[in-house]
Amino acid sequence: MTGVSGPRASAPWRLRRAVLPVVAALLALAGGCKSSELPDLDAGAPIARGAAPDYGTVAADHNRRATVAGMMSADAVGTLQWMENGEQRTEQVEAKLYYGGPGKVHLAVRKLSQTLLILGSKPDGLYFAVDVRAKPPAMRVGGMRQWPQAGAGGSARAGTLASLTGVARALDDVLGVAPVPLEAGTLAGTQWSTAGNLLGLSYVRADRGGVKVRRWLSTDGQLRLLQTELFAPTGGPLATSRVQAFDVLTGGTQSPPPLLPAAILIAVEGAEQVRIDLRLVDVRQEATLNPVLFDAAAQAEAAGVTRLIDLDGTKVPEWPTTTPTAGPAAAQPAAVRPAETKK
Repeated sequence: MTGVSGPRASAPWRLRRAVLPVVAALLALAGGCKSSELPDLDAGAPIARGAAPDYGTVAADHNRRATVAGMMSADAVGTLQWMENGEQRTEQVEAKLYYGGPGKVHLAVRKLSQTLLILGSKPDGLYFAVDVRAKPPAMRVGGMRQWPQAGAGGSARAGTLASLTGVARALDDVLGVAPVPLEAGTLAGTQWSTAGNLLGLSYVRADRGGVKVRRWLSTDGQLRLLQTELFAPTGGPLATSRVQAFDVLTGGTQSPPPLLPAAILIAVEGAEQVRIDLRLVDVRQEATLNPVLFDAAAQAEAAGVTRLIDLDGTKVPEWPTTTPTAGPAAAQPAAVRPAETKK
């Protein structure tokens, strides 16, 4: 068994699904396309616009209407695509998502109950990506507030894991469940799209190494999230996610009930051309979540990780950074735990 989860004490939200017209085009996407080739949401006759509305007003209204105020979990089904040795691979997968608040996310992707990948993060702690398929299982890990050192992990063939690691620290943004910062801050603001059909909301996650995020919202008064673009602090693209359908979650305590992404396509930049297409089939409001879900050391131990790629150089010195040669002493999960609390 791989991955760690806690007991489930939750109440289901009632779902009322609304599918976007663009979903048919998204479902017809051929695997291996670049994120820039996703169908253009801004197509159509240009709309004359004045100045974009104030950032703080839009951010507060978007958070109230379209983000999760508490904790949640969700089951999902979908596909995982990537390039391997020059060939495209596609797997039908299931997934389990846990959201414990901003920066606290766990996503496990499975096939026939066998875990393939785990992405996770914890505020002021570590973000991590685990490839359980690798032999031996491998983890890439770094500090949430730091950006990886130049060339970190570059000597290792991390493949799919390398592409996904940059997404792990801002996974709640990519999935569209996290609230946006209310303060505009540096390099943040609002903008109309070229044709005026979308409203852009841009901000920087200073607590996540300076990751830059741009959300494109609907202009129908609901401020629905349609697309998210994730960029490195240097400006290079990391990933694009496109919402294909929404759930109106009407059974919780939030008012008005949030309109959240229920089907989402994530296109990750990189030679591996990773695509994750997920559809949530069971969304639940959670009173508590097991903290080990967001703990890199606990997840490494559960997944049998014996090979770690340390992206910060000094953040997790206790973990081995090369493939163990032999023997039962190769993995020492107990020595991993102090790294989670190091500053």
